Amino acid sequence: MSRLVAGAVFLVLTVFLPRSLAAQGLSQATVAGTVRDGSGAVVAAATVSVASPQLIGGTRVVSTGGDGQFRTADLPPGTYDIEGVASGFRVTRRTGVRLAAGGTAIVDITLEPAGVEDSVIVEGTATGVDVKSAAAPVRLDQDLLFNLPTSRDVSRLINLAPGIAADVAFGGSQRSNALFVDGTNMTDPSFQDPQLKVSHNWVEHVHISGLGAGAEYGGSTGVVANTVLRSGGNRTSGLGEVWTIQPEWLANNTRDLEQQLQTSFAPRQVNAWWEGSGQVGGAILRDRLWYFTGLQGARHDDRPAGFLGEGSRDEREWQWLGKVTHTPAKALRLEGFVQTGVREVAGEYLDRLTPIEASSDIRYDQSAWNLRASWTLGDRSLLEVRYSGSDVDSYEGPHAPRTRENDYAIYDLQTGMTSNAAFYYFDNLTGRQELTATLSRYLPTRAGAHDLKAGLEFDATEASGLFGPNGGQTVYMNGSEPYGIESSAGDVSLATTRRLSAFVQDAWSLPWRLTLSAGLRIDINRGSVPQIDNVFATTPVSPRVGLAWDVRGDHRTVARVHYGRYHDTIFSSRIAQADVSGISPYTFSLYVDGVFVPQVITPRPGFRVADDLRHSGVDQYVVGVDHELPWKVVLTAQGIVRRFDDFLGMLDEGSTYTPVERRDPGPDGRLNTADDGQLLQVFALTNPGNRSFVYGNPDQAYNHYAAAQVIARRPFSRNWQMQASYTWSRNEGTVGNRWHVNAARFDLGSPGRFVNPNSFINADGRATFDPTHEAKVLGTVRLPWLGGANISTVYRYTTGNAWGRRARITGLPQGQEGVRVEPQGTRRAEAINRLDLRAEKTFRLGGAGRTLGIFLEGFNVTNQAVADSDTGQPYVEQSGATFGQPLNWVSPRLLRAAVRYTF
Repeated sequence: MSRLVAGAVFLVLTVFLPRSLAAQGLSQATVAGTVRDGSGAVVAAATVSVASPQLIGGTRVVSTGGDGQFRTADLPPGTYDIEGVASGFRVTRRTGVRLAAGGTAIVDITLEPAGVEDSVIVEGTATGVDVKSAAAPVRLDQDLLFNLPTSRDVSRLINLAPGIAADVAFGGSQRSNALFVDGTNMTDPSFQDPQLKVSHNWVEHVHISGLGAGAEYGGSTGVVANTVLRSGGNRTSGLGEVWTIQPEWLANNTRDLEQQLQTSFAPRQVNAWWEGSGQVGGAILRDRLWYFTGLQGARHDDRPAGFLGEGSRDEREWQWLGKVTHTPAKALRLEGFVQTGVREVAGEYLDRLTPIEASSDIRYDQSAWNLRASWTLGDRSLLEVRYSGSDVDSYEGPHAPRTRENDYAIYDLQTGMTSNAAFYYFDNLTGRQELTATLSRYLPTRAGAHDLKAGLEFDATEASGLFGPNGGQTVYMNGSEPYGIESSAGDVSLATTRRLSAFVQDAWSLPWRLTLSAGLRIDINRGSVPQIDNVFATTPVSPRVGLAWDVRGDHRTVARVHYGRYHDTIFSSRIAQADVSGISPYTFSLYVDGVFVPQVITPRPGFRVADDLRHSGVDQYVVGVDHELPWKVVLTAQGIVRRFDDFLGMLDEGSTYTPVERRDPGPDGRLNTADDGQLLQVFALTNPGNRSFVYGNPDQAYNHYAAAQVIARRPFSRNWQMQASYTWSRNEGTVGNRWHVNAARFDLGSPGRFVNPNSFINADGRATFDPTHEAKVLGTVRLPWLGGANISTVYRYTTGNAWGRRARITGLPQGQEGVRVEPQGTRRAEAINRLDLRAEKTFRLGGAGRTLGIFLEGFNVTNQAVADSDTGQPYVEQSGATFGQPLNWVSPRLLRAAVRYTF
């Protein structure tokens, strides 16, 4: 709360700052063009007016120079009317000009000589192609988001973009994308989870950057998604709505499974599901001071597919938002929001291998704030200063009435089943504060105009954790026989990170309708723990260069090419392990001849950081063409190559392994049976108890991604809109893309592929999320009859996940080892072939904007029945009684209904 108070004080102080400064944030738009007469000659000293309901402060007015050109930036995305006027000419107005976040719209105006009457000429909308940029962002505007049947979780909206599925973006790690809300970083600094939530209804648009992104973008090797919140306006408006799912509205899609599996793999069930929200925005002072506020609550209580036994996953949450936009002077804009909420989940992680007694209860307390001051410095310079921050405190423990002190997990190595209690408790308290300043300067020269942008960013995070096994131990079984017990008193951790970033970006307009974009970003990363200051220190340099060509000069076709180096953020979860002061000793006791024999009694080691540590990153190459077809359809064709390297991971310098041969026990997981496989070369540990971890860059760690895309998009106009895409891709390497691998979990952690050579067996293969083919169609059709109706759809086809068999190899000095018998990608899950539909009937209730909407949505309307490739591992990979059985299952056909009142 102290940070919220500090933020409020800052907002008050900004009112008294000098009123000579505005900014172009990453989600603001620019409009530029040339005013000419009917003969094609430029018109100097013409007046151009830019107006929109989204534009606080009233109409923006600029004048053309001697070259007839005009330009105005720092415009909120939306629909604009642009009017040109000059002495001796008729007024010309272009209506319905759509400005996209982060883009530049070229709007040329032709003035005709004045006649008897100075008539107004309406020319229609501007082109949807940005001919000044080599980037290829995806923009999801409110017209699209407000109408589609889709997830109401803002962090999942990136999956609507071409080439992104299951939170995996262009070969990057799952759920390791940067999520911003109005410029505020809403990701957890420990693992880069998008833990803070905002209501779907509060979103004006989502700007997804990654392909060809300039130097102002950093901290992610996936994508950066900036969600821009709605603002108030001169007209008071709002909505109230309630969404619900009834238990009988959920179908069953497990009937085609074999009978034996049907009895052990139940379909998903919904016990209770509802969401309710209300919001209102308007003007306190017309054209000067706007407000927007919203409140949302929800409860989702269901039983996941495959889950058997008593209980359910019961999630409850509420959240509130308040936002203010103020223009005390034409040259000054102030903006800020405060958001807070609570989310509680009872029965987290339920699945077919985790009964209710082995689930967890979690509570998230979250808050965020953002304060931004923007000034105009003369006619061509813009400055923005922003202070933002967030807090997320999460508390995870065993499902009540079990307790951290008395109840422990029992895990069966043969079946993968957990019983008795959850594995661990984990409290994670995180905070982030960020201060940024960005200066933009438009500089026309004889050699071409420069659109310069430079900025400084300072980001500080703190993460404290309390982690340990419930009941102080975990018991491992091998079927009906005990295998071992691991015990520990738990660990305490604290890590802080500091990042100072500087960037400069230039878009240089060259002859022959070329625009050269060149940028450089430098990140100074430092991470500390209580015992060691600056234990983590990297200074990655990220060059970016691109070229855009306005092919025919009509602003309807652009050819572009771009190269960029992008780096990950700092993950405090890994840095925290360098501090051994809070780590408790642990004991692993192996069950031998009827007794538990302690194998290792030692403090869990920390690690040293390699002297030549390099920050993990990706080299990205993009080449593409955008062309505007008739009916305002923009067609994009592009190729993408991404090469991930310098992964940060754990190495073990102390342990010694020697190769030995052991028999593959086959799919049944038991030796000396008919399905036993070949002899395998595995590795025996010869000096147990001598682990010595190094945090460095494993030489054999790599991942390569290549894709080709065709995309067609059309903004809402004449009662319809659509986005259709096809993506072919291939993703392979020794490091996968499942669940935060860049944060050194799974493939890069401990144990991991570069710590234990047994984990590296058959490691080089296809990534888990490697959809060879992906097709998406998003669309809405508006039927204006009898008060109006909307029909919307989201269709997606995605190749199923890659997987392969694993086995436990026995008879080794260190006990059992899990080994990948088949390379990842040897097997494929069935493709996702999903159709979602929404039908809405609207009723006008009289008065401006007063509408009642009744919604019915159908998800997976064909009731497809396949393993779920949107969550992770689709099948049990471990050899044994459950090998090859579904681990996750797509949700069956589901109906959702709502009532919404807007005014």
